[in-house]
Amino acid sequence: MTKFFSYMAVSLCILILPVKSHAQLTDHIDAELLTSSNRPLLDAGQVLIEVKKETNGGRKIAFIQSVVLIPAPPQAVWSVLTNCARAPSYIPGLKSCEILDAAPDGTWDIHRHVTKISAFLPKMISEVRSEYDYPTSIRFKRIGGNVDVNQGSWTLRPYVSGASGASDADGMATIVIYRSHVSSKSVVPAKTIRKSMEKNIPKVMTSLRAEIVKDLELSTKKQPL
Repeated sequence: MTKFFSYMAVSLCILILPVKSHAQLTDHIDAELLTSSNRPLLDAGQVLIEVKKETNGGRKIAFIQSVVLIPAPPQAVWSVLTNCARAPSYIPGLKSCEILDAAPDGTWDIHRHVTKISAFLPKMISEVRSEYDYPTSIRFKRIGGNVDVNQGSWTLRPYVSGASGASDADGMATIVIYRSHVSSKSVVPAKTIRKSMEKNIPKVMTSLRAEIVKDLELSTKKQPL
């Protein structure tokens, strides 16, 4: 299967992060959202979202973290999340994806996204390098195109429930964690950027879950009795 990082923030064309700041940014742990008090919210199907304001080199930067529970094993989540052809079904405005280069062993690729979110705006082109560690993590950063975007990661974890730490249904559920840093060179206020992320990322996470659940339902129907 062709590798592809389904880049949700590319649909938000105002979000820009310079590549040179990649090494300066602090990588955050996800423990803040994955608390015992939040587990019932995940079980109930809620998408957790947190957006913080940070400062890097005098520039205001938003740190975004979102978590969703998907009732499927990590391998099933991975197959959708890395499938170029499937991305438009849950990424608003994404029109096409083209693989420009890829490692023979599938550990990284470079791909171009073309996004059109409005008839009144031009097409947005973004080139992104993604690094893959099957089936647990994807790390990404912008490397080219006419729109700079962001950098961050996806993390897939088998769902763990209860004090015993046993995997739910032998790993048949996955906690999906999305993290990114974004900022803007445009005149759009930083507060507006943060509000846009808070509104749009949960929609993408919900749509991603729906795609994976649909796959599982189709697979179940095809299984012989």
